[in-house]
Parts: sequence; structure tokens; C-alpha cells
Amino acid sequence: MRRLEGRRKLKTAGFWGRDGGFSLVEVIVAMAILAIVSIPLLRYFTDSISRSASMAMRQKATLTAQEIAENLKARDQLIERYVAPDGNVSYKVEYLTDTLGLAVDNSASSFDASAGTGGLVLTGEMGDFDVVLGVSTDTPANDVERSMVYGIDDTKDVLIIERDQLEEAVVYFTSANMANPALAGLSRDEIISRLDRTICITVDYADSVYTVRAYYKYETADDTVTGTAGQTYESTFLTETRISSLDRIYLLYDGLSGLMTDKINFSLNGLVPGDDFDFYAVCQEFPGAGDYTIEMKGDYSSNIKVHFNARSTNDRVKNAAGHLITAAPLNDTGTPVRLVSIDVKVYKKEHEAGDIPLAEMKTTKGE
Repeated sequence: MRRLEGRRKLKTAGFWGRDGGFSLVEVIVAMAILAIVSIPLLRYFTDSISRSASMAMRQKATLTAQEIAENLKARDQLIERYVAPDGNVSYKVEYLTDTLGLAVDNSASSFDASAGTGGLVLTGEMGDFDVVLGVSTDTPANDVERSMVYGIDDTKDVLIIERDQLEEAVVYFTSANMANPALAGLSRDEIISRLDRTICITVDYADSVYTVRAYYKYETADDTVTGTAGQTYESTFLTETRISSLDRIYLLYDGLSGLMTDKINFSLNGLVPGDDFDFYAVCQEFPGAGDYTIEMKGDYSSNIKVHFNARSTNDRVKNAAGHLITAAPLNDTGTPVRLVSIDVKVYKKEHEAGDIPLAEMKTTKGE
């Protein structure tokens, strides 16, 4: 009996396990399978980390470009006029060269210091990036007129002035474009060319008070910007004004380059027949040569008399049906200023000629 039990134990041990472990061939095969599976996984994680780092760098570059542009717009003058003791006049950009520490690239500049016209290209480092700044004006000093409106009574008139709403939208859509790896990275101008714009104005009347709000709504015209056609961005308010009596609303805005039809959408709440007011649309900078029009949408017909400034290419304002609804042209007064174009490009450090900028911000200022 003892011999029989011993044999059974040996057979059981031999059946359920091996004391020798895995063979060398089994180990090699297992390692080969693991290596084959791991290679695409490692590549995926490496690409993900690289894309995340690239996106973070582009977002930081976009913020840097926006900060530089806002800083330059806040300056009273970038191109400063100097009169020498002998009476000779010259124009300098000492804030850019001395304060910001940028160097003028003479080979790329065409600036006439005696007249204050032409373009300057300046380069330098700011933080983690290389910066290339373009500053240009094609007009002599104080020789361009911008539309201005005088005689506004702030007790019964509302003034709406465009500020940097376009730059808000560019930052938003640039981030959305970079966040989608399936899309080609678009430049600032390419993104703007794919946007439609509606200027939204609401007038609410309640408890004997008119509340006027205005904002811009930007919308993608196709799916090449964010992957979705019709994706919208609503800007911060251009105004949010409360007033006891409403006679006129003035809108001072800039045309969007290449967009030859602007939409203005009115929403009226609580107004009754007889609560009429005049609306003046003053386009200060037209988007280009051609047939530029404004299309009025929403609840405007019963209470609003529409006016368009006489500085347009054709003085047209039409409704959604295509009917002209222009009242008298606005008699605006021009004030002489110098228009300066600003182009901020941000690159990775030690970039080479021909590299695409991580971010670009364009704007204009008067001085």
C-alpha cells in the first residue's frame, strides 16, 4: 500500500506541474510577442506626448503674441517724431529698440526716417521665444482720416466701439485648430478668411430703462478650422449700457478683411410702436475694394431708422430680402491720424529662415 501511494503522488506531481519552469524557446517567443505589441504602443505614447508639448508651446506662443500686440496698441506712439536743434524732422522707434530691446533688421526694412513712412522689421528674444515684429505705415504722419462722431449725448445716445473682439476669436479658433491633430495648422489670416461675422445688438425695455448690449458672433464657414462647420464664438460685450431715454445708437466698427457682407442682428424686447430710435453704422476701415454691404437681420424694421456712413464704397444697407433700407448717410467728421500696422510673429528659439511661426497676431492702431 505504501508503494502504491508513493507512485500516485509522483504521478500527481508530474501531471499538475513542472519543476523545470519555462524553456528558453518559450521565453524567447514571449519576449518577441511582447516586443511586437509594445512598439506601436510606445510610438503612440511618444506621439501623444510630442503633440501635447507642441500644443502647449503653441498656446503659450499665442498668448505671448497677444500680450505683445496689446502692449504696443496701448502705447500712445510707436513711430515718434523728433525735431533736431537745426529744425530737421526725423521719426524713430525708440520704445521698440531701447525699451523692448529689439534690433532693426535693415535688410528686411524699408523705413524712411525723414518722412516716417514704410516698414520696419525688428527681431529679438522675449521669454522662451524668438519674436519678429513688423511695424509699418504707408501714409505720411497725420494724413489719414478715420471716422469720428461728435455731439453724442450720453443721456440718450449709446456709443458702441469695436476693440479687440477679432483677436479674441482668433485666439479661440487657433486653440481649437491646434487641438485637433487631424487638421492642418492654419495661420491667422487663413482662420480669419474662414469666418463669418454677425454683430449682435439687443435692446431691452423694462421698468422705464433701456438696456443696450452688443457683441460679435464669429462662425466657421466650413470644417477646416475646428473640424465642425458652424462652430461659433461669442465675444465679450462691446457695451452693456442702461439709459432712461434712447434716441440714437452709434456703432463704430472695422470691416473684416475679405468679408464683403457684414450682418447686423437686432433683438428688441419690451419696445412698443413709437419707441423709435436711429441706428448709425460707421465702418471705419473697409475690408477692401468692391461692393461692400451690410445685411440687417432680426427685429429692426418697426422701431429702427438705419443710417450708414457716407465713407463707404456704395452707401448700401440692405435687409435679408435684398431691399435697400438706407436712410440718410451719416454726416461724420474725420480727424487726422497716422495708421500703423502691427504684425507680431512668435517662433521657437534659434529658429531658421523659412520656419513657420508658432503664432502670429496682426492689428492696427492710430497715433
